[in-house]
Amino acid sequence: MTKQNKPDEQGDALTAADELAEIAGQGNCGMPPAMWAYYFGMEHVERNTGPDYPVLTPSQQSTLRTVAEGQIMRTFDAQADTLPLSEAPLGLRWPKGQPLPPKWREGLYMTKVELRAWAKEHAQELLGSALLAEPAPESAPAVEAATIAEQGTDKTMPDWRDEARRIVTEIHNRHLKIGMEGTLSKYAETVANALRNEGIRGPNGWLSAGTVKREALTGKQWWQIRPRSLPPEDTGSVGNVGNVGSIDAG
Repeated sequence: MTKQNKPDEQGDALTAADELAEIAGQGNCGMPPAMWAYYFGMEHVERNTGPDYPVLTPSQQSTLRTVAEGQIMRTFDAQADTLPLSEAPLGLRWPKGQPLPPKWREGLYMTKVELRAWAKEHAQELLGSALLAEPAPESAPAVEAATIAEQGTDKTMPDWRDEARRIVTEIHNRHLKIGMEGTLSKYAETVANALRNEGIRGPNGWLSAGTVKREALTGKQWWQIRPRSLPPEDTGSVGNVGNVGSIDAG
């Protein structure tokens, strides 16, 4: 992963959750130390917002993230000579004992796999982050489904409502793994876009977020019966995640 743009402070909260979930779900990715610190700070804020926590203004959330980000960077700075730093574009490891360049925090990078191994020895507190969680092994049903798809087995196309609930369940589970949860309206919007990307239409054409929300997700169709937490073996991270916090007040 290359250096990403930081989300706007007034931007879509669900987008921030998706961004964290994407990083958490990747087997490996690379970012500069400063970006790792930023996302660790963002994760800390998302885990400490919601109905069971004091209400924070956007400014207070930004301050909390900045404080957490600063603590992570101090940890990196104090042990900079042990960090698994590499240099683009060839990905060569920065030579041990060689003075670091002035902008190493932004110019060099660390992969998730290498940072996880480093944290096990030098900063075990970071292992509680979903961003460094060990990848889950592929399940047998998933392997079987992939095999069926490769064989071109003719299957009846499922109802779009079932597909919508399948998609939202996958998204919702990713959010639960990092201790967050979006609103019904935001999930409906995300699912509508996913259905369009997969070429799935309703009987009258493309499906709007309102239709998805009304006909597939609202009430006991999904929203009222959705799980509020994952079984312990499926949380995908180690450490105190805490209660699921709402990531969108809208």
